[in-house]
Amino acid sequence: MPKTNLLFITLCWLAGFVPLNAQNTDCARLLREAADFEKNKQYDRALKKYLSAKEECDAATSAEVNRKVLAVFEKIEQQRLEAESAKRQAEANAARAVNAERTTLLEKQKAERSSEANRLAALALSKATDNPTLGRHLAAMAWEKSLDSTGQYCMEPGVATVMHSIASAPDAWMYRPFNAHTGRVYDIAFSPDGTTLITCGADSTMRLWGLDGKQRWAAPIHTQTRGDAVFSPNGRYIVSKVQDSIYLLDSDNGALLKTFDRQKGMLGQPVFSPDNKHLLIVHDTCTVWDIETGEVVRKFSNSFLEKKTFKGSYSPDGSLILLGGYSNSGYLNFVLVDTLGRTIDTLWGKKTHASEVQFTPDGNKLIISKSQFLFLKDIKTGQLDSIRMLYSGYKLAISEKNKQIAVSQYSELMLINYVNLTTTNLPITYSDFGYGIAKIVFVQNGRVLVISSHSGNIGFYDTERKTFSQFRIHDRPSSIVTTPKGNVLASVGDGGGVLLWQKNMAPAKVASLLKVSPDGERIAAGEYENARVSIQILDSVTNLVATLHAPFYSPIQSDDIHFLSKSKQLLVHCADSTIRIWDYDGNLKHTFRADELATGTVSLSPMGDRILSVNNKGGSVIL
Repeated sequence: MPKTNLLFITLCWLAGFVPLNAQNTDCARLLREAADFEKNKQYDRALKKYLSAKEECDAATSAEVNRKVLAVFEKIEQQRLEAESAKRQAEANAARAVNAERTTLLEKQKAERSSEANRLAALALSKATDNPTLGRHLAAMAWEKSLDSTGQYCMEPGVATVMHSIASAPDAWMYRPFNAHTGRVYDIAFSPDGTTLITCGADSTMRLWGLDGKQRWAAPIHTQTRGDAVFSPNGRYIVSKVQDSIYLLDSDNGALLKTFDRQKGMLGQPVFSPDNKHLLIVHDTCTVWDIETGEVVRKFSNSFLEKKTFKGSYSPDGSLILLGGYSNSGYLNFVLVDTLGRTIDTLWGKKTHASEVQFTPDGNKLIISKSQFLFLKDIKTGQLDSIRMLYSGYKLAISEKNKQIAVSQYSELMLINYVNLTTTNLPITYSDFGYGIAKIVFVQNGRVLVISSHSGNIGFYDTERKTFSQFRIHDRPSSIVTTPKGNVLASVGDGGGVLLWQKNMAPAKVASLLKVSPDGERIAAGEYENARVSIQILDSVTNLVATLHAPFYSPIQSDDIHFLSKSKQLLVHCADSTIRIWDYDGNLKHTFRADELATGTVSLSPMGDRILSVNNKGGSVIL
């Protein structure tokens, strides 16, 4: 064989084997690196090395590499699951820490409320005799601080007892002060549904409040001078008069909806029509505006009112308007017009000289206070009835339910039935209301007449019980308003303080939480109504299941009540020396009397399946 051929064959053999050796070397190196990464749990890098090795290794080795790749994939997935589990655990630990912190804070706040509630209750008892109004007020504050999260049940039995003993009397009126504004409060008014209260203050704001004293919103009223506010009959709007400007606001959020054209000079109070469509602004010229469009519907003036018209009111059906203004000689005159401004009745012409004129609640008559007479004029027939009074009446209040008119002048008061014209002089003297009566208003469906005086007194006269009580609260009360239902009253003093009065702020039924069953299925609550004590059984969401009646102790204590969780029953130690047991549905199951067992101190076994009763003579019985 020629040498040249042998050399060629040798070179070819070497060329075939050198790449194979190099390939095996790279495969082994990549496999070692992958194994090291896998050993250190760097599975992502190990996976990359295994995949690279697969390209370099021969077929026999590639099968093993494939198995290693799958194994690494499983480890990566396991590592991911462990990481997610650790993350969830960390989040759970963080949430538990937050909840623990929140629970600690809530427990701290609960303990502080409990301490404050009991302190106020003790203070209320100490003031109950010398200052009943202050005692009731303190008891109401204690009651509010002791309520549970639902606002239904008192968590402090001692507070419930105090509230029941000094603040649940039928004639108890209690007040709660709140700081409505910085500085004076100029005007105040309740919404038609009686759930909110609007105030205008010297701090250039108008504010809406809930009956809990919490502010809903505040809106600027663009001036530091006096402002007034009126709700529309449907409660949707609030109109504010500030100097010579009229603003219409949304009662939900205080947003300014419209600003009506300015008119120079003192404007009268804006008046809504009963159908909520129009706004009457009285001035030299009376203007009726469309509330939705903001356009003028009509303007009219009345030559009968020689000077500026300052007062206007719609009849209950909206068909008539009563206007009031001063004559050139300084007398107050009134005129009745229709909605087009046409004169219907000038009453006594330019010699009205009335101090007050109002529509009766049914809109059929006018009540006119003039000199020492009170006149009732039928609008349709013109018939005029009169009652002579001992004095000139300047303040009027009307009770639709009782058909009564309260008339006041200085420190005298009279009730007049405007149907049969009977009169009653109220036994209130000058000493009761020094400096004269400032304002009167009916509350409680006309049963109680509230009177404020210029000397700072506020009094409550019960027309049924013929009782009178008064309190010195403000420096000269400047305003008193009430809800349409007459269940809440607000008073404002010249100094700017606002007091929110409520009839018997604690309900006649005073409830206190006594005990919860170990299984959480039932709640026992004590309820006090007048002199009677009962126990309410509630389910886990505080729905009433049953009311238990028996001679319970007053006040009933949590130690007198025991849940028998094993048999799902409720045991109560009663004041007549009996032990009574009811099931969870309120059915009486057993009554044990003193001659049957020792009806003294009662305790349960840890499992709740045995009852131990011990009397003061040492006798004991196990049930």
